[in-house]
Amino acid sequence: MNFSRSRIVVIIFLVLVGTFANAQENQFSITPTVGVGTMFVDGGTNLYIGVNPSLSLLPYLAVEGQLSYTYTKFSGFLTGEEGVSNAVNVLVGPRLYFTSQDKKVRPYINFLAGGMYFHGRSDINETSEFSLGISTGPFIKINQFTVGISFDAPQNRILKVGYTF
Repeated sequence: MNFSRSRIVVIIFLVLVGTFANAQENQFSITPTVGVGTMFVDGGTNLYIGVNPSLSLLPYLAVEGQLSYTYTKFSGFLTGEEGVSNAVNVLVGPRLYFTSQDKKVRPYINFLAGGMYFHGRSDINETSEFSLGISTGPFIKINQFTVGISFDAPQNRILKVGYTF
């Protein structure tokens, strides 16, 4: 079958319109989050800020995104070096709920993966890189409030608190 470019554009447009019309029936939410944490190996504390949009696909499954920034002040456990690092994550992945949508308390887990930009500066060196970013952890949503612990790249354990709109 020979399709012209205009027919392909029309088909893509109709699919997108249908997708957005269907998405209006699904539950779309945005959860701004803040948090504090520590590093796994090196000693250090970090401050976290992020936003997590999600779209409910099924009663127990949603697709979630994350755009986040983490500032870390660290002291190396083995090397003794001190410094600061900045990480920006752009991630997407599944969110699996353990209770139905009509419940006020909804525990869930997520596993997000995507891109990460990391910049670190210490007494000894300075590094910048793009690499794989991940974030995963257990959370609980109580009404509009969310709280949980995540494990975020590069090596952070973060207590997050958010409010869902």
